[in-house]
Amino acid sequence: MASVLVTDGGTRSALSIARSLGRRGHRVIIGAETPRSISYYSKHCSERFLYPSPSVDRGGFEEVLIKYVSNNEVDLLIPVSDLTSIPISTRKEELAEHTTVCCPDRAMMDKAFDKHQTLKAAQRLDVPIPKTHFIESLDEVRSVADELRYPAVVKPRCSWYWIDGKVVSGSRRYVSSKEELLQTYQGMSAEMPYPMIQEMIHGSGCGLFALTSNGVPLATFAHRRLREFPVSGGVSTLRESVAPDEMVREYGIRLLEGMGWEGVAMVEFKMDDESGVP
Repeated sequence: MASVLVTDGGTRSALSIARSLGRRGHRVIIGAETPRSISYYSKHCSERFLYPSPSVDRGGFEEVLIKYVSNNEVDLLIPVSDLTSIPISTRKEELAEHTTVCCPDRAMMDKAFDKHQTLKAAQRLDVPIPKTHFIESLDEVRSVADELRYPAVVKPRCSWYWIDGKVVSGSRRYVSSKEELLQTYQGMSAEMPYPMIQEMIHGSGCGLFALTSNGVPLATFAHRRLREFPVSGGVSTLRESVAPDEMVREYGIRLLEGMGWEGVAMVEFKMDDESGVP
């Protein structure tokens, strides 16, 4: 029997992990940022561990976590969300002195969390991506504006980022004209420099999930999205398990292998209504 620390106890993902581990006889320690987190109430939760929210006190979260694993028996640490995985990957070497850490190192996390780096990797590996303009100066936006087919998408390199230890969201915006693009881009770039500009793909979303070791898949799973919020494209609110589409599986595994990904991942696609290509 192993002692496993699972973070993000307020999420349904953490609850599922706790149930799976608990049914197999493992001791499950649930870490969370609020005392009323859903996983705390599972019969499989053997111990509760309260930590500072990494979204408002990243440094405090890291220090409390390192102190906990150094003073307690923890055989495996499983971070569940990006909010905990990124700080944990940053301090992975220190944490690994006391426990096995189930996440990639910081360099690999950065490569996957930064959409710019992920899409560049996909291009090198011949994995289809929307037509994307990787902007490096505001002057480039003016020249790109005349080439675009509107509506277009202005997307920050990261969905969120830390400033002075606190999380700031970086949401995408849709623009329908050259004038709107220039105005929107300038405002977004002031918050997070040089977001990308992409063509808008119309179609349904699907995801390939994999557990990999050095990029080699040990297990795969797939779903397709039935509903998203907002409906223009966002977080999936209803999904259906499906057999992996052959192209989705091929491209997803190619990307993970090419990046040398270690651990659990989801590669997300949108099936283009026009071409049928993910």
